[in-house]
Amino acid sequence: LEVTAHKASSADHGDCASHAVAHEWRVLRFVPAHGKNSLVQSVVKVGVMAPLPGCGEPLVKPQPDCLLIPYTKYLVTVVLAFLLILGAPVIPPMQEGRESSTGSGVPTEPLRILCIGLGGGSVPSFLVGMLPHCEVDCVELEPAVLSAAKDAMGFASSSRLRVIIQDGAQFALQASGAGSTHDVDDSPAGDAGIYDAVLIDAYDAEGNVPPELCASGIGIARALASGLLRSRGGVIAVNLLPSSDLTSPLAAYHEALPKGQGFSIQAEGTPPLPAYQEFLYRLRSTLGLSVQSNMSG
Repeated sequence: LEVTAHKASSADHGDCASHAVAHEWRVLRFVPAHGKNSLVQSVVKVGVMAPLPGCGEPLVKPQPDCLLIPYTKYLVTVVLAFLLILGAPVIPPMQEGRESSTGSGVPTEPLRILCIGLGGGSVPSFLVGMLPHCEVDCVELEPAVLSAAKDAMGFASSSRLRVIIQDGAQFALQASGAGSTHDVDDSPAGDAGIYDAVLIDAYDAEGNVPPELCASGIGIARALASGLLRSRGGVIAVNLLPSSDLTSPLAAYHEALPKGQGFSIQAEGTPPLPAYQEFLYRLRSTLGLSVQSNMSG
């Protein structure tokens, strides 16, 4: 693993804006055993604050509402848009008679998302940070990735953002009830068996997605067929390199979800920022939150 820091502008609206002494882009790369590649795994914008008294290390706080890499913007926009179409509680009805800290009603139902692959944590942090009713279980195979995300990129787990160190395909099988003898209720995620969406962003240093996450009849495909997604419908989205052959993963997911529809979107060049920002504005306005966004600062 390699994490590098690059100077960023200070024109943001995050909680760290008035306290940060520097703003940086933190870039996470997987370094192959042989040779080099330019594959960027994750980019997170952070504010670097002066260390607390008696602490020699500066504080690093991420800005969760800032997504830089184009595919992350496409991923979030497309997944939330289709969940809304399916009737998932992306913008849920509020429970009358209760007030949240923002003065709005309390959502009656959480939006539950499974992320396989943590990286720097930009996408799960965005979902939890922008949607106060969203609960994310993030499964990461490598403890070193979690350490890098926490130590160098400011990632922090919470009661709504849980991180499980485990093989992602095996976790999905256990959560769906298709696994072996493991009891899902004993897992850190608790009742992890039903999700509105599954986001797969896991690959090796060469950009290869493991077969267990995209092949027919095993791993994720088997978990999907066994009820990993909610019965009302859900979304599975996987990040693949543009050079990847989509035939196998699309066939695998369609076999597992025969009533579903599969398609691909290539995140190339300038992302659809106007549509994304409009979606973000409406979402935050509906939830009674301050409307703040910095997409490329």
